[in-house]
Amino acid sequence: MIPLVAALVMLALPAAAQTRFDCGPLGDGSYIVTIDPAMADRAEARFTMGMDSGGGATSPATLLTAAPTGSGFRYVGPNMELRGQGNMAELQVEDMMLVCQTVSAGGGAFPVQARSWGGNVRVGPGMEYDRIGSFAEGDDLMIVANTGVMMNGYPWFEVRDMEGAGGFHWGGIICWTTVPVDGVFQSCP
Repeated sequence: MIPLVAALVMLALPAAAQTRFDCGPLGDGSYIVTIDPAMADRAEARFTMGMDSGGGATSPATLLTAAPTGSGFRYVGPNMELRGQGNMAELQVEDMMLVCQTVSAGGGAFPVQARSWGGNVRVGPGMEYDRIGSFAEGDDLMIVANTGVMMNGYPWFEVRDMEGAGGFHWGGIICWTTVPVDGVFQSCP
């Protein structure tokens, strides 16, 4: 059975774009919640398993329906509620809580499996942050979020190695393996 969550969310996307939230990690996976402004009367939540627990497999969508609220927005579904106002929201599913981040990938939501061309992992998105590790050429990783911090035409990404350790890796030394990702160097050979 998929664990149930609650999460505090920061929103910062244009109104016309789909809004996607990555809520986790939860074990070796996370919830992805999508709100499409073209269908503003509903939202969808899916649990995506990490590489240790199912290789990126995703649960069927849980439909959340818009519900009345005094102000802001509110979506309700089986054992799950998303509510917020302005740029703040929370996803509640029973009594557990996870922090969520808004995310997007070329054609899909994070997390996305990718591979490194080799290079440093840092504590923050930029060269000014301390090095906390490195990937060897060909190491698999999971892209968690695009930070929007650019360097030489490529963004810094929040990433996790296959054991779940996290950090930041520059998109100019990342290639995508299965799903095209905006901001990475190219597809992997």
